[in-house]
Amino acid sequence: SDLRQHLETTRVAQDRAIQALEREVQGKVQEVIEHDAQLWEFKREMMGRVLALQKKAQECADEFGRLQRLAEHEMATLASQNHALNDELTATADTLFATRKEKTEFSTAAKKELTQRREEIQQCLSVIDLVERQNQGLEAAIARLSEQNKLSERQILEKDNANYKNLIDQSNFMSTLHMELQTTREDLFLLKARLCHHCRESILADEVAEDRLAVQQ
Repeated sequence: SDLRQHLETTRVAQDRAIQALEREVQGKVQEVIEHDAQLWEFKREMMGRVLALQKKAQECADEFGRLQRLAEHEMATLASQNHALNDELTATADTLFATRKEKTEFSTAAKKELTQRREEIQQCLSVIDLVERQNQGLEAAIARLSEQNKLSERQILEKDNANYKNLIDQSNFMSTLHMELQTTREDLFLLKARLCHHCRESILADEVAEDRLAVQQ
């Protein structure tokens, strides 16, 4: 009887232990199920994140490729601009050197021209000084001549009056001589008109011979 009671007690205790273990196992199973659900949710969430990250990575790769192409284009454009600027700078430098050389040559020529002009001006000043001295001498000579002219004006006036009188006398004499010559020609014409034809031809021949002789002399 004691053994049976002991066995019964042991069986009851074992049943209780088994029930407790079953409850514990069911709890663990439920925890595993919940944990699996959480893991599946986490996995699904992680897959979504991975897909999003992959999409983002692809977008970043595309953007990087675009930026790389843009950078290459900008580098090519910048290189072309640098080449053009270098050519322009070289041309500007050449122009500057040519301008500086031309300026130097012009400055040298201008200095030489200025020196020549100064020498010419100095020569002109010397000539002007000489001319001024000559003018002073001429003015003195003119003053002397003016004094002499003032002294001889009366003599010249008297001489002019005498010459004018002589000219009038000569003019009157020439008028008288012309009148006498005209009268002589008229008398000669009348005399020739009274001569016969043969006499007129003889006189005309003599006059022609005299004219030829005068021409030969």
